[in-house]
Amino acid sequence: MLETMTITQVLALFIGLYCLGAGLGLVMDWKSFRTIMEELRDYSLTGFLTGIVTFTLGAVIVTLHNDWSNLLSSLVSLMGWGALIEGFVLLAFRRPFVALFSGFPITAKTMVPYGIFAILLGLFLIYGAIG
Repeated sequence: MLETMTITQVLALFIGLYCLGAGLGLVMDWKSFRTIMEELRDYSLTGFLTGIVTFTLGAVIVTLHNDWSNLLSSLVSLMGWGALIEGFVLLAFRRPFVALFSGFPITAKTMVPYGIFAILLGLFLIYGAIG
């Protein structure tokens, strides 16, 4: 199946699966987000490795796919650029970046809607890839 898909479809499928998984995880276990943010703030190695992985994935997506010709392509490109920028910021300014979110209340009322948005985005990307 993958061999007959365009690069946009392949990336949309995998980014969509990522969004779907992350969204489901956030909806089902939103309390763990507090721990994730604390670990990013408090453990330099965790923040550094997260920055490396995020930057690298973003760089690969941007290198392979910087296409803004339609909605699906634009979303894939936007996700790539977002990951690239987020990875850079995590590497260069991890503590201040994470501190921006420290005042954000981590409750079901605030986190579940983000999870639902991620699920819907993931489903849209998957549908765009295979639909």
